[in-house]
Amino acid sequence: KLTSLHVAECSLKGSLPDDIHRLSMLHELNLYKNDLTGTLPEGLSRLVHMRHLTVSFNQFHGTLPSYLNDKMIVLQQFWAANNDFTGAIPSFSVSPDIFKLYLNGNSFSGDIPDD
Repeated sequence: KLTSLHVAECSLKGSLPDDIHRLSMLHELNLYKNDLTGTLPEGLSRLVHMRHLTVSFNQFHGTLPSYLNDKMIVLQQFWAANNDFTGAIPSFSVSPDIFKLYLNGNSFSGDIPDD
């Protein structure tokens, strides 16, 4: 089974398909610097083995979904810089192993969570 998918700088366009969950054993997904748009799909929530998720330098928008904390509990690195994300920065309190979180270049509002 596929555990690592790196498609950085591949000129990908469009939205990330919700059936991304079919890659159920993914530990790493790198979508850095493409032309991807839309919101992060609910299908990502089913990738419970995900440790490194990179969506930086795309055109994703909307709020960061709560499943990043609630369901992706082995997540160690989340890179989401330079998109169009808005809203509050979610807590990552359920993800005790997270040690890199890059959210710069977005339009977040509110306080930074204590945890």
